[in-house]
Amino acid sequence: MTPKQWQKLQALFEEVTQKPPAERLAVMQRIEATEEDPILREELRRLVEHAEPDASFLKPIPGILSAGTIEPGDLVAGRFEIIRLIGRGGMGEVFEALDQKLGERVAIKVIAREFTLDAGLLERFYREVQSARRISHPNVCRIHDLGEHNGMPYLSMELLEGETLAKRLERGPLPLEQWEEYAQQLFDGLRGAHGVGIVHRDLKPSNLMIVGSRLVILDFGLARAVVTKDDS
Repeated sequence: MTPKQWQKLQALFEEVTQKPPAERLAVMQRIEATEEDPILREELRRLVEHAEPDASFLKPIPGILSAGTIEPGDLVAGRFEIIRLIGRGGMGEVFEALDQKLGERVAIKVIAREFTLDAGLLERFYREVQSARRISHPNVCRIHDLGEHNGMPYLSMELLEGETLAKRLERGPLPLEQWEEYAQQLFDGLRGAHGVGIVHRDLKPSNLMIVGSRLVILDFGLARAVVTKDDS
């Protein structure tokens, strides 16, 4: 991000967060409808999500996601039979699907159409996902494959059945022993990613999934590859 972009991002962030809570959604919708730079739109959402204790007003903007274009029963990339929609966010939608080639259930994340409109942003996304595929650790959601369906990028990933840490915390604090166990698993997962030169850029409770006794880090597709001296 250039200094000029950063200055504009700061101004947009202040424009949103200085408004009363009831007015912030309208401000975000106006900015996302008029701002031509997709990198600024993406980073603004990320900053607001981090700054707001409850950023539930940040709903997907109609028209930029795959909403309505993928339905249960559809076949993505001729291989993944869609079972149901299981999540929706600023970057796209996540579906449960059956991988007909392997005969197992997976998660399919279909990326928002707006990411295909900027060649530089799309190239960065593909590069970061390819880097994230190098991570193999039980505390990191495994990315299986990367492709396109009807012009929309998608990821096939490990299907996790549980709840996010953010959702769990809505019911109250965790016992100390459980916090310690999850913290250790979080450190282990991050250590595994850092070991192959990958840094997560959006670590927060909604990107941590509790699956039984296991804590799993999500969205390493938003990771950043770190070039070491040995790689250069």
